Amino acid sequence: MPVIFRFPERERPISDEEAGWLLGQLRAARELTAAAASVAAKLEQSLEAGASLQATLEEQRELLAALERGAARPRSGPLRSLEVELHAAVFSARYRSAG
Repeated sequence: MPVIFRFPERERPISDEEAGWLLGQLRAARELTAAAASVAAKLEQSLEAGASLQATLEEQRELLAALERGAARPRSGPLRSLEVELHAAVFSARYRSAG
């Protein structure tokens, strides 16, 4: 069952395998911040329950950091789409807060 990340205007599904890898990347951080722990817990719940996941801005930043830590791993289309969507969400939030 895929894990679905919810964004304001779209959803981005990734496979269980990709979600497990991303969860491992989140837990591999040198410092597990509160946002990283929170999004890791949400991701684990989504994996177990087959539910969708909606992340806060700080959690999205942690997801991006996890994807960057695992940059050597070849990305599937869905994982690349998730990364692009996360970058867009974080950038637009930064743009709105600067304006």
